[in-house]
Amino acid sequence: MKCAAALIGLLVSGSCAAVVVIPIEIENGNPVAPARINGVDVRLIIDSGGERVSLKFAAINRVSATRTGSHADGTNALGQTSPQALLSLDSLEIGGRTFRDVAGQESGTYAEASPGDGAIGRQFLNRFIAVYDYGARRISLFDSSERDVARRDCRGTRVRTLADEEGLVITGARADQNDMRVLWDTGAVHSVVKKSFAESRGLPVEAPFYAVRKFEVGGRDVGPLRFVVFDVAAPSRVDGFLGYDFFVDHVVCIDPRGQVVRVRDK
Repeated sequence: MKCAAALIGLLVSGSCAAVVVIPIEIENGNPVAPARINGVDVRLIIDSGGERVSLKFAAINRVSATRTGSHADGTNALGQTSPQALLSLDSLEIGGRTFRDVAGQESGTYAEASPGDGAIGRQFLNRFIAVYDYGARRISLFDSSERDVARRDCRGTRVRTLADEEGLVITGARADQNDMRVLWDTGAVHSVVKKSFAESRGLPVEAPFYAVRKFEVGGRDVGPLRFVVFDVAAPSRVDGFLGYDFFVDHVVCIDPRGQVVRVRDK
C-alpha cells in the first residue's frame, strides 16, 4: 500500500491509512465537518464545487493563518469577481489525519452567512476518491492510488465526467427531454437550474421550481427531482447544479482522477 505521504504536498501523521472518514452534520443543506487548522478547532463545509480551503475573516485571525501576500480572483455564483487573499496553513487535521502546508484563501463576502468557519474545496478534495454518504453522516476520502480499497464504497451507476480545466466535477444529464450539463456541488444547498437555461429551453417553470419526472445520469433514471430556477451566471459552462436535495437521497462517489462519478440510492 502506498502511503498518502507520497502525494505531493501531503504529510500524514501516524500509520498509513487508505481512507479518511470524516463525520459530518447537515446544517442548512451544507455538510459541515469538525477539523483543526494550526491546532485550532474549526468547522468546515465540505464543498466539492469550491476551490481551495477557504476561511472566513474571523477564522483567519483565530487560527493564525499566514497571508502569502498574493491574491486570486474569486467568482461567486452570480458571476461577481473579487480579489481574495491567499493563505498558507501549517496543518489541517480532519478525519484523524494531518495534512501539512495546505494552500488556502480568504472566503468571499458571499460566504459570511454560511455555516461554520470556512470550507474545504476541490483543490484538496480532488486528490481523493470521495464518497458522500449523507444518510450515514460521513464523507470518506480514499487515496487515489487505492481504488481496490475504495471499490466497496465507490459503486453504483457509472457517469463519465467532462474535461474541465478548473477541476470542476461536471457531467451530462437529461431532465425529461432536455440534455444539460450539471455540476456536482456539495456546497449548493439546493439543486439549481439556471434561469437562462430554463428560458432558452422554454421549461415549464412554476416559480421558483422546475420539477422533472425523469432525470437521467449515466443512462439511469434517478428522478424525480425538483430544481430551483435561479439567475446564476457562473460557471458559464454548466446549465445547473446537483446540490443537497440530490445528495441527501443518494450515495455519490466522485473520482476526479478516474474521471468518473458513481451514484446509487442510499
